[in-house]
Amino acid sequence: MSKDKSTSNNRAIPFKETRKRRHFVLIETYTMLIANLEKMHGKARICDIARTMKVSHVSVIKNIKRLIHEGYVTQDSALILLTPRGREMAIFSNEKHFILSKFLLSLGVPENIVRIDVTGMQPYVSTVTIEKIVTHISGENLSFCSPYEPMEKNKNLHLLQER
Repeated sequence: MSKDKSTSNNRAIPFKETRKRRHFVLIETYTMLIANLEKMHGKARICDIARTMKVSHVSVIKNIKRLIHEGYVTQDSALILLTPRGREMAIFSNEKHFILSKFLLSLGVPENIVRIDVTGMQPYVSTVTIEKIVTHISGENLSFCSPYEPMEKNKNLHLLQER
């Protein structure tokens, strides 16, 4: 492989990785929202999701079909239910959200800005970056398990929440 081609391929890596992560934006956003709606209201329906996200119910239906196809949710009449895989993703997403929020707040970013920034950045932040943030905040070397990798429970994140 020529040097020019190698350099070109190396430059493409971040763009390829970002495109790959975009796939998970929808999954993380919807699973986290569904879990939160279940926690707040005991159920999640298409109309609840559409109202919360301020999008059309048609968009939600399209995305829910995709999540059903990929095994993250099921639909029982009007209710949208997380599968074990979807629940694992929701937990992972909520943990990332918590860690990023705590980190930005520790930097002095105002809470109203943190809410907006974290929502936008959370799905794109890598597991490695989250681990480094956790280490920085807690002062301990902790590992963070991603549901994109073989599923394991993360036993270290509770340390952050206890501080």
